[in-house]
Amino acid sequence: MIISIKDFVLTGKFGPISIGIDKGKVIDYLGKPNKKSNYQNERFGLYYNGGRFSNSNSNSNSNSNSNKIYAITCQ
Repeated sequence: MIISIKDFVLTGKFGPISIGIDKGKVIDYLGKPNKKSNYQNERFGLYYNGGRFSNSNSNSNSNSNSNKIYAITCQ
Protein backbone atom coordinates (compact mmCIF):
# COMPACT_ATOMS: atom_id res chain seq x y z
CA MET A 1 0.00 0.00 0.00
CA ILE A 2 1.35 3.42 -0.96
CA ILE A 3 0.36 6.32 1.28
CA SER A 4 0.58 9.86 -0.02
CA ILE A 5 1.72 12.26 2.70
CA LYS A 6 0.19 15.11 0.68
CA ASP A 7 -3.20 13.34 0.64
CA PHE A 8 -2.85 12.59 4.36
CA VAL A 9 -2.22 16.26 5.16
CA LEU A 10 -5.05 17.48 2.93
CA THR A 11 -7.70 14.88 3.79
CA GLY A 12 -6.69 13.31 7.11
CA LYS A 13 -6.95 9.89 5.46
CA PHE A 14 -4.07 7.46 5.72
CA GLY A 15 -4.83 5.39 2.63
CA PRO A 16 -8.11 3.60 3.42
CA ILE A 17 -7.85 4.52 7.12
CA SER A 18 -9.69 7.58 8.43
CA ILE A 19 -10.96 9.02 11.69
CA GLY A 20 -13.88 6.98 13.05
CA ILE A 21 -12.80 3.65 11.55
CA ASP A 22 -12.85 0.62 13.84
CA LYS A 23 -9.44 -0.46 15.16
CA GLY A 24 -10.08 -3.97 13.80
CA LYS A 25 -10.18 -2.50 10.29
CA VAL A 26 -6.81 -0.81 10.88
CA ILE A 27 -5.35 -4.20 11.79
CA ASP A 28 -7.03 -5.75 8.74
CA TYR A 29 -5.42 -3.14 6.46
CA LEU A 30 -1.97 -2.88 8.06
CA GLY A 31 -1.54 -6.21 9.84
CA LYS A 32 -0.44 -6.79 13.40
CA PRO A 33 0.92 -3.58 14.97
CA ASN A 34 4.49 -3.40 16.25
CA LYS A 35 3.10 -2.31 19.62
CA LYS A 36 -0.31 -1.97 21.26
CA SER A 37 -1.04 0.22 24.25
CA ASN A 38 -4.14 0.10 26.40
CA TYR A 39 -4.79 3.16 28.49
CA GLN A 40 -7.41 4.11 31.06
CA ASN A 41 -11.02 4.83 30.05
CA GLU A 42 -11.03 2.39 27.10
CA ARG A 43 -8.34 4.37 25.22
CA PHE A 44 -5.80 2.54 23.06
CA GLY A 45 -2.92 3.05 20.67
CA LEU A 46 -1.79 0.95 17.71
CA TYR A 47 1.81 1.60 16.69
CA TYR A 48 3.33 0.86 13.30
CA ASN A 49 6.72 1.98 11.92
CA GLY A 50 6.35 5.75 12.12
CA GLY A 51 2.57 5.81 12.56
CA ARG A 52 0.21 5.71 15.50
CA PHE A 53 -3.55 5.16 15.41
CA SER A 54 -5.31 5.87 18.66
CA ASN A 55 -8.56 6.45 20.46
CA SER A 56 -8.37 9.49 22.68
CA ASN A 57 -12.03 9.41 23.68
CA SER A 58 -12.02 9.58 27.47
CA ASN A 59 -15.80 9.08 27.73
CA SER A 60 -15.95 5.54 29.11
CA ASN A 61 -19.77 5.59 28.96
CA SER A 62 -19.69 5.47 25.17
CA ASN A 63 -19.11 1.78 24.39
CA SER A 64 -20.04 2.22 20.73
CA ASN A 65 -17.03 4.55 20.25
CA SER A 66 -14.51 2.60 22.33
CA ASN A 67 -12.93 0.84 19.33
CA LYS A 68 -12.94 3.79 16.92
CA ILE A 69 -9.85 5.66 15.73
CA TYR A 70 -9.83 9.32 16.81
CA ALA A 71 -6.23 10.31 16.08
CA ILE A 72 -3.69 9.47 13.38
CA THR A 73 -0.14 10.67 13.96
CA CYS A 74 3.12 10.19 12.11
CA GLN A 75 6.43 10.16 13.93
